[in-house]
Amino acid sequence: MEDKELFENEWEQIPSPENEMEMIQKSIRKRSRRIIALSVATAVVLLGLLTYGVIPLAERIFWHPAETTYGSHTDLETMLHVYTDLFTPGYNVSYVNYRRSGFASYELEVPVFSTAQRTELSAAGALKKNILSLDQNFFNPMNKHYPFPRFSTPNYVPIPMDIDALRQRLSELPEYIRLEATICFPEDLSMEALMAFRSTRSDLLITWVGVRSAEASDPLPPLMGMDPFTGGSVFDGFLMEYRHFDAKQITEPAHLEKHFKTRLQYYIDQLAKDRAFYRYDGETLNRALAYVEENGVYTYGCVVTATPQVLLDLLDSGIVCTMDLVDCWIDIITK
Repeated sequence: MEDKELFENEWEQIPSPENEMEMIQKSIRKRSRRIIALSVATAVVLLGLLTYGVIPLAERIFWHPAETTYGSHTDLETMLHVYTDLFTPGYNVSYVNYRRSGFASYELEVPVFSTAQRTELSAAGALKKNILSLDQNFFNPMNKHYPFPRFSTPNYVPIPMDIDALRQRLSELPEYIRLEATICFPEDLSMEALMAFRSTRSDLLITWVGVRSAEASDPLPPLMGMDPFTGGSVFDGFLMEYRHFDAKQITEPAHLEKHFKTRLQYYIDQLAKDRAFYRYDGETLNRALAYVEENGVYTYGCVVTATPQVLLDLLDSGIVCTMDLVDCWIDIITK
């Protein structure tokens, strides 16, 4: 009897097939929920590691637009500022806006400032895995041409008829017009002579100074110079590292020479670090630097801004041998 009761009790404890299936399904669902929760947690952790660990670490080998070596300005801003100072007459850059667009990739907005008209234009660009690209608005914001006949031909002699035609044109323009022009001197001027010229022409704004960087018999180097007089941004860290002189600190000819040489040296250094445009190769720029180190810094001409009468007086003075008008606009304040 006891065996029968024991058997019946054990039999009752054995689940029916329906109950057993339900228990299995509950166990599977519970295990599935654990697996899903664990998978989600793992994915979140991996995503966090990628976003805040692996990707930033991998991006460190590439150029970031926010990298800063010289004071408050980023390395990209400093490089573009020096580039425009050296190679783009009449314009400069002081800051850059950027937005991340992918792995080690950034969209750029570069405001380009006109030193003559005191206006700002914008150039678009990108920095993708150390490759920097900017549109034409950066290299030539208003599609201007700055002719310097004595840059390519040191012994250039102007045609008298052209000078007479220019003189007539200047005499017909109203005084509320402002003109941007390139001028060439009959002979290259030392920095001492340039400062003497500037001190006697307070009515003339010199926005860029072309620098002779090769012998006439050498291959023609790129047009290069500096904008030491119209101000622009002060790059404190850059001043300390390269000992260059900002516009407010230029008080003697040696400062002008230092201003050009240090900026050219800086740009050559950036080329060696793959942190600059390859528009001009390092070998060409090194030859230019070696030339000015040996021969000194001399200028063949400048970019200037003035009224028609001031330019006419300058043309008649004999101080310049060529003058080419580049742009004109109405000076609202004067008018």
